[in-house]
Amino acid sequence: MKMKRILAYLAAVLAGTLLMHSCYKADPVPQKPYSAENELTAADHPRVIMNENDKDSILVAVNKDARIAKLHDWFISRADYSLGLNDLARVLEGKRLLAVSRDAANRIISCAYAWRMTGNDKYLERAERDVLTVCAFSDWNGSNHFLDVAEMCYAVGIAYDWMYDGLSQKCKTAIVNAVRHFAFELVFRKKYSQNFYENSNNWNQVCIGGLMVAALAIYEECPEDADRIITMGIDGNRSAMESIYSPDGNYPEGYGYWDYGTSYEAVLMMSLESCLGSDKGLGNAPGFDKTGRWMVNMEAPLRLNFNYSDNPSPSTFQSTLWYLAWKFNDPSLLYFELQKVEWGMYNVAAVRDFPTMMVAASRMDLRSVHAPAETFWTGGGKNPLVLVHEDWSLSTSDKFLGIKAGAGNRSHAHLDVGSFVYDAYGTRWSADLGSEGYYGAETYFASQGSIWSMEQNSVRWQIFRYNNFNHSTLTVNDMLHNPGVKVDFAEVIDEPGRKGASMELSPILRGSVQKAFRTITLEGEVLVVKDEISTFGNLDAKVRWTMVTMGEPEIKDGYVLLKGASKNMKLSVGGNITPVTYKIWSTRGAEYDSPNNGYYETGYEVDIPAGRKDSFEVRLEPIS
Repeated sequence: MKMKRILAYLAAVLAGTLLMHSCYKADPVPQKPYSAENELTAADHPRVIMNENDKDSILVAVNKDARIAKLHDWFISRADYSLGLNDLARVLEGKRLLAVSRDAANRIISCAYAWRMTGNDKYLERAERDVLTVCAFSDWNGSNHFLDVAEMCYAVGIAYDWMYDGLSQKCKTAIVNAVRHFAFELVFRKKYSQNFYENSNNWNQVCIGGLMVAALAIYEECPEDADRIITMGIDGNRSAMESIYSPDGNYPEGYGYWDYGTSYEAVLMMSLESCLGSDKGLGNAPGFDKTGRWMVNMEAPLRLNFNYSDNPSPSTFQSTLWYLAWKFNDPSLLYFELQKVEWGMYNVAAVRDFPTMMVAASRMDLRSVHAPAETFWTGGGKNPLVLVHEDWSLSTSDKFLGIKAGAGNRSHAHLDVGSFVYDAYGTRWSADLGSEGYYGAETYFASQGSIWSMEQNSVRWQIFRYNNFNHSTLTVNDMLHNPGVKVDFAEVIDEPGRKGASMELSPILRGSVQKAFRTITLEGEVLVVKDEISTFGNLDAKVRWTMVTMGEPEIKDGYVLLKGASKNMKLSVGGNITPVTYKIWSTRGAEYDSPNNGYYETGYEVDIPAGRKDSFEVRLEPIS
């Protein structure tokens, strides 16, 4: 079969492009050499991600490795939990059906896995009940929010393929009809909420990944439509992948959205690999082979992460690292994931992410997993970063520094250019407040504008957690940063005893100062943040230097005392000729903002006269 596919692929490449006709009359699409036509039949099930050989390999691995056994048991336990749940209902939260789609995916995929592994028909019956329920919905909300459709396609596609021999014909027919009318038809008629085929963000990966699973699962029922979805998906994802991870693997949307987008990228690639013999070159995208290293370096002490953009700070399981560790033969990517298994973090995981993980885990020898080699990581691209670890214990002995450049007009971005997080001695001394709940903010600003506009005058920047006033960066003359300007690192510093980066911030400060050159370095026990500021000859500058912190601040004579978990820190400013005023600001926002309990904001304000050049060096160091 594999050789047949390879020969068919080469023959199609040599033969050129053929025209195909869709069941729908609009926009015929050229047939591409990765068409699945005449290769996928009813006899091929199960084929998506996990075929029968993969199932057997998983069962062998479960008996050989206690950690894989834990993952397997948690997968089964989620299916057991699903058995007693009420039926799903089509209930929107704002414009989204996404919570229902995710619930459906977790239920259906876990039961499909449990049925395949145990043969117990209670899982088959529960999955069929949930499938029939969602397929009887009036629609899957695709015209409002296509992510909802994508996750539903993933759920019912896995059910159709993995449980093919057990599902009733009624259920199979319901899946095919729902996928074609609630998903494929919307795609062909362009009746969806975002043009995810042209986006270069998690929408592209999730929507195309979910559609791909469904198309490969029901292929023989509507080969022309499925071919078209496969063709459009590979083309659209390949275009997006040219920029998402380029050049160094860091993900513009940050930690949590990497998990979401890349988990569906793994679903997409592994589905193609299992059904068509390869990922069709998608895995060769620039930076994709490095993105696992970026994610590992994003892990910070105290089970936290560098949570820039719309991301919360706690570390979570990263099931996609298992796929990447296998695909790129880098077992060190699982160094912390194996610890997370022992910590029980996967016990609360969204098991819709488990299929690629279980297959990849069964293909590796986990005895070869070791700690990462590097303690310094840097990456360019849309949101350049520097990440520094002192060691890889993720304990109070590990100091961690994350520095961010980039721009504020990226997907899910904040006005956080020039910001940094810093962990040491059991406390996050410089922090990011993280994500805000979308539904509440969307509802509050519904009549004023979209919180998803990244323009200068967007209502988005009225949200406390999103604007520059409430990040560890500079604000001048009480103005918002310019979100449309990108800042790159002027220098990346990786010297013995001194690690960090520098950048010129004046482009985002909207002409308020002539120069604002920031350098952030970790120098042994001391974090140093130096800002060189030059004002224009005719313009004074009121500068606010902010650090969001989880250390409780108290202004002393000539410094700020920060009280932490195991040590206290002293924040002091030196080197300047213009006097500064130490400040503590409230972290309470408006009624639509989260309360930000446990966070503080401290720093200083300074009025720099026109025509002045000054330098301000903040030192953050332990104090007895």
